[in-house]
Amino acid sequence: MKSRKRKSVYFTSLLIMCGILALVWPSSASAIDIDPIDYGHLNTLTLHVAYAGTDIEGMTYDIYYVATGNEGTSFTLAGAFAGYPVDLTDLTASGWQTAADQLAGYARTDHIAPNATGITDAAGNITFTGLPAGLYLSVGEDLIKGYSLFEVSPFLVALPHLQDDGSWLYDVLAHPKVGDPIRVPEDTPTPTTPTDDLPQTGWLWWPVPLMAVLGLLLFGIGWWRRYRGRETKDE
Repeated sequence: MKSRKRKSVYFTSLLIMCGILALVWPSSASAIDIDPIDYGHLNTLTLHVAYAGTDIEGMTYDIYYVATGNEGTSFTLAGAFAGYPVDLTDLTASGWQTAADQLAGYARTDHIAPNATGITDAAGNITFTGLPAGLYLSVGEDLIKGYSLFEVSPFLVALPHLQDDGSWLYDVLAHPKVGDPIRVPEDTPTPTTPTDDLPQTGWLWWPVPLMAVLGLLLFGIGWWRRYRGRETKDE
């Protein structure tokens, strides 16, 4: 009897667990339903560059269209980047950074022209508009401000961006990672501007006019003595 009761308890527990799974599974599946992308809707990418709460003005960024696809499916390298051996499938956060570094290296080595270039404004922002859907590589140039060198890492960003509710965001704001600034030497010599038009050779130039006059005087004396010598011969 006890054995039958135990089997009954186990069977009942199994039925309860199946019922719970049946209730949870549909809600989970519906939560990840993804809306279709409107490919006629061009995207906007805004970069906000700052370090320790301070906006960085004057930093140049290039963006490259590197792959087709979207975050809901997968990406395939395209265009000038189609032939490179860079894997974009099932990547972790560090894997995405490695892929960005590799693609940036190829772009630099093979002199691939960016799709767009811009410079951050006083608020640290730069906006790129009219971008088709796909995966983009963003590459910033290191910047010296004052005596600090700011270094930035390349990164990949998908347009449009897939949100948690399965909808698509076509106006994307990204925050590039800025490394800790490196102190540059403060004793860099400042070029000096000459105060006059004469070459700064270290020589004194005041004897030059005097020597020129003296040269003319000696030339005149020599010419006069030669002329007098001819007159003497003629006599």
